Amino acid sequence: MAGLEQVNGYEEDIAPLLAGAADGVIFKHSPTCDLSAMAFQQMSQFTSAHPEITVALVDVLDQRMLSQRIERELHVRHESPQAIVMRAGQIVWHGSHRRVTAAALEVACGIADTTPSA
Repeated sequence: MAGLEQVNGYEEDIAPLLAGAADGVIFKHSPTCDLSAMAFQQMSQFTSAHPEITVALVDVLDQRMLSQRIERELHVRHESPQAIVMRAGQIVWHGSHRRVTAAALEVACGIADTTPSA
């Protein structure tokens, strides 16, 4: 999955993240919410800078049942927008609303530039 493409389904796109077969980010997004639009911009910035990171975009309106299944299986209360970073089948970070930023995702994914400036 490249860029911010809506997932096709649980088995194809979400199950590998939960099983540890792939690392990446689950991004729950509502296309009708202004706050979600801001998070979408941050996620777009993140995916542009880090195309090697898998991002599974879940439209919480169009894919409500999938969103609810993710909530049940991960035991992470649903919020939108919401990003859940998965590594080796484990949640390493999750945030919602204004916490969904490119910088926060870089830190959570372990790819933030932590070089001190001169």
